[in-house]
Amino acid sequence: MGQKVRQCSMFFGCWHSLIPENHFLRQVEKVVDFSFIRKKVAHLYSHTGRPSIDPEVLIRILLVGYFYGITSERELMEQIRVNLAFREFIGYELDEEIPDHSTLSKNRHGRFKGTSVFQEVFDEIVRQCIAAGLVGGQHLSFDGTTIQANASYDSMVPRRVVEMSPAEYIQKVEQENPVAPEVEGESQLSIEEGTTLDDSGIHPGSNENLCSTVSGSEGISVTDGTADTPEGDLSFASKTNGGKEVPGKSRRSKKTNATHVSRTDPDARIFARPGQPKKLGYIECVTVDSLYNIITGVEVIPGNADEARVLVPMITSQMFKFGFRVDSVSGDKAHGESRTYRELLALGIKPFIPHQNFHETNRKIWPQEKFRYEVKSNFVCKIPLVAFGAY
Repeated sequence: MGQKVRQCSMFFGCWHSLIPENHFLRQVEKVVDFSFIRKKVAHLYSHTGRPSIDPEVLIRILLVGYFYGITSERELMEQIRVNLAFREFIGYELDEEIPDHSTLSKNRHGRFKGTSVFQEVFDEIVRQCIAAGLVGGQHLSFDGTTIQANASYDSMVPRRVVEMSPAEYIQKVEQENPVAPEVEGESQLSIEEGTTLDDSGIHPGSNENLCSTVSGSEGISVTDGTADTPEGDLSFASKTNGGKEVPGKSRRSKKTNATHVSRTDPDARIFARPGQPKKLGYIECVTVDSLYNIITGVEVIPGNADEARVLVPMITSQMFKFGFRVDSVSGDKAHGESRTYRELLALGIKPFIPHQNFHETNRKIWPQEKFRYEVKSNFVCKIPLVAFGAY
């Protein structure tokens, strides 16, 4: 029986030869030229100071994490440290120290935040795939998947809302704090002592002036608590306890996107799937070209949004951006709405999308099986009219 003896030895040769030629990352390297990245981000870097990590390396590292489903930056950098194929893809030799994981976070949340860098890089890679013949643009498949936010549903807090307009508030203050009528002599004396009126004839200290100023101001947004409002509305005061929720006196015990918000991730929205508890998250909408299954577009929307509403805008955007001549689009029945069919057909695109069976969720809608099609009269109900009330 053989026994392997472990011992350290010198390695003579090129370690790159240990990586298979048909490795996925090497195939990517043959098709995509990443050198354009430096020009895309040059305006975000200073010409002085200590040299930074090559931005092309940062993008390559992020791609490795996406390709292999590594969401932890610490884990990602550790895998690059020990994986030869990963090292080769980012351009680091065996004796080079891998960048610290915090470098990714600082660039994502600092240098690249609020910019269109990632979208521009994505679009350029798609264009290179088109040039290489990997993307045809004739048939696109659309789908959406939920992404759970890194925020707890139980930690949501009530939104702070204003339920009165500024004019109504001032009027209520006037009613609850009446001022005794001034004697004519006292009023005249006040004016003679130097107190002046403004151009409108209103005393500068009067509440009328305040009411007029607040009512005429622009840029003041007030929410009534029934809409899906952004984080900015949290700065307003609520009707209870000067903007603080009074324990045991919540207007609603049920959490909704209109009444509650996550302080950890204010953009996340409540969503639920059959048989699953409510969660906070988003919906990632993706279009894929059917030729070689290359992703051509990504759109992230709130978790409570209708993904079918972004299908047509994503298709038309790519037709304009990449020059696609889309003949057909496929999707699941979640996108089977009359509006979607109408807009796609208007663009000359055939929709291969099953229609939603609304009868399953609404018994007031009659299913298609209850009708028969006639050329002259279109659809005719199979059941006699007397049966309508009993159905």
